[in-house]
Amino acid sequence: MEPSRNLRDARWLAALWHAQLASTLPRILGVVIEDKGVSLAIHYRQARSRAAVRRLVLIAAADLPGARIVEGKMVVNVLPAGAPDKGTALLTLCKRLRCESAIYVGDDENDEDVFTLARQGRLLGIRVGRSSRSQAAYFLLSQAAIDRLLVKLIEARGEKD
Repeated sequence: MEPSRNLRDARWLAALWHAQLASTLPRILGVVIEDKGVSLAIHYRQARSRAAVRRLVLIAAADLPGARIVEGKMVVNVLPAGAPDKGTALLTLCKRLRCESAIYVGDDENDEDVFTLARQGRLLGIRVGRSSRSQAAYFLLSQAAIDRLLVKLIEARGEKD
């Protein structure tokens, strides 16, 4: 199937899901359905009872036809099953840039697709925050540690030149 048709189909599916969620999820204060064009992100960070709202959102999302559900930090992402993920996007970018290796830093569940790939090749996967469930081989304790890592990498590169 051609890419433009895939994109058109994904947008149509996301619109269908949005309508279905708007009619099945009760109007809950603090819940926002973000339309990302080809996917949806259902945010519940501002909801009063996050655990209860998360359960309601997951139940509603489970009824969406052709959907892949990926949980994140106070968000439920809904994307077309079989759609490219962040791992596929990174591999495509590496191929386009003709680079053999990459460093990827992520802090959410939707970064796990990349971390899984990191174990298979020349990709360094680093998770922000420790998680025993993560596929990342390495982790940094905080977002601020990313800046320190980048400074070290730049300094090391400068020493080689």
